[in-house]
Amino acid sequence: MLEGILTRFADDALKGKDKSAAFLLNRQQLLETSSEQPANDVLDVDDRKVLEFYAQQLYAQFKKQGNSE
Repeated sequence: MLEGILTRFADDALKGKDKSAAFLLNRQQLLETSSEQPANDVLDVDDRKVLEFYAQQLYAQFKKQGNSE
């Protein structure tokens, strides 16, 4: 179920919806900087891989858009 939710946010973000992109990027940042509990306790390995994949896609798209403008 989580994968479906993240996929929906990623699809919306790739369509240019800033709130969806911000949500995904914030989730990734929380996972990377969380000091309260390890990221592995928050998401299982598969969910973390899905989130990292979409974060990489978003980063690549925003980087490409920045170079074209």
